[in-house]
Amino acid sequence: MIAYQHIYHRFSRREILDDISIELGHGEVVLLSGKNGSGNWTLLRIMAGLMKADSGEVEQNGMSTAIS
Repeated sequence: MIAYQHIYHRFSRREILDDISIELGHGEVVLLSGKNGSGNWTLLRIMAGLMKADSGEVEQNGMSTAIS
């Protein structure tokens, strides 16, 4: 299980992700959809480790890590 909790991210003054939380179980498949520019790609890049969120928390296998 991996959970992303209270994820925030902004580019310059524009807030892209505002208090986003998502939890994924082992083998679970999800669909992430939304309008262009709504932060879908940003969230996926954060989840893949290609980008760092401004703040939030990641929990994986019972271990929690704060993002600041």
